[in-house]
Amino acid sequence: MRRLTAAVAASLLPGLMVIAIAGLPVPAGAAEPYDAYADEACDGYFDPLLLERGSRCSGSRERSCPTVRHWTPRRVSRQLPACEGVAQAAHPLHAERIQSSYLALRPDHGAPRAIYLMLHWHRATAHEAVNYLHLQDLARSRGALVIVPDVPGNQWAQSGSRNINQHVAWVDAVLADAQRRYGTGNLPVYLVGLSNGAAMAMHYACARADRIDAVMPVALPMYRSDLAACSFSQSIGYVQVHGDSDRFVPYRGNLWFASAEQVYARMRRNMDCVDAGAKAARLESPLTPVDIRYGDGCVGGRRGYLLRVENAGHTWPDMETLSGRDRNPYGLIARNFDATLQGYDLLQLAAGR
Repeated sequence: MRRLTAAVAASLLPGLMVIAIAGLPVPAGAAEPYDAYADEACDGYFDPLLLERGSRCSGSRERSCPTVRHWTPRRVSRQLPACEGVAQAAHPLHAERIQSSYLALRPDHGAPRAIYLMLHWHRATAHEAVNYLHLQDLARSRGALVIVPDVPGNQWAQSGSRNINQHVAWVDAVLADAQRRYGTGNLPVYLVGLSNGAAMAMHYACARADRIDAVMPVALPMYRSDLAACSFSQSIGYVQVHGDSDRFVPYRGNLWFASAEQVYARMRRNMDCVDAGAKAARLESPLTPVDIRYGDGCVGGRRGYLLRVENAGHTWPDMETLSGRDRNPYGLIARNFDATLQGYDLLQLAAGR
């Protein structure tokens, strides 16, 4: 019963996730007001090496698609605003005894450069994932084909569930349908998930490493037993983002969940990485500095990245809220790292692109 309760708590990112409450003040005594967008050097491309060369690389100024501020929750969950330069469509799909659909966003001029497959959190819809995580900007700014499935019941199968293999097979079907429909079978595939979606992304990566190039779980709940059983059939890139004040899935782990660092270490072993060449960088911020641990030396030119977001909760860095504030019931939201655009850049680096 405790295991089930922990799983439900870890995967819960319901509609409350976007009801913001008061943010934290900037600490007194700061030398100057903090500007999360003070350095343009990383716009269009984020690489921790730029931090070592003196760039701040904080935030991203590339967003140009509409935000959800001042919308109603109902509109956010069911509508997509038009965004110049982005073509969007919903495609029904009946496969593996699942009747549902997925959203597809792509640049309206030119061919996509990669497939970004996003698995939403518990109780969310594909529309909410697109709106709150600014996924339209990925199609516009990075030229990605963004695929966001709507899983029936708004919840991905959890560890030990009898339908977990069915959900893995349905993700197979979504990816295959999108590749056929858009003629993108030769493009790299980046798999991403948040919370319950992150857990499903890792189930998929452990079972289907030969079908993706990199995976990025954010706020990942990974049972210790699942971690011990996970292996990759081939080396893939790995990016992990986790807040160290996550109350639902503690960064340091607990009786049920492996710690973020234990997961990262296991994934590097799965990628056949050597320990030599490990590096570290830091994104500064008064509230949510981000420590980045990374290294290459992996088979196939792959890389691994672990981002520890200090003071952040069970949240997606730089996600939107209805009020525009920096905190919701799941904790503090970092504004100095954009897990959508800059996370995509890390996925490319992790995949060796």
